[in-house]
Amino acid sequence: MSTLHACSARPSPKHLAAEAVTRGAPGWLNLLVLVLAWDAIKIGLLAIAVLLRWVGLAARGTVGRRNDRRPAASYS
Repeated sequence: MSTLHACSARPSPKHLAAEAVTRGAPGWLNLLVLVLAWDAIKIGLLAIAVLLRWVGLAARGTVGRRNDRRPAASYS
């Protein structure tokens, strides 16, 4: 069994809550499904934003040179 198949066999909390609602669980679980879906969307958008920022920094050649912006500390 491949790793990808093993990971996809485990349902997400969002999927479990959605299945419970369709089977007749209380209606407030719809809110839980929406919150979990919104969180998944936010994490996805954040990942895209971080990736785009990293690509932008790489294009400018500043990846790995964060400390170059600060003046050197003087020790007397």
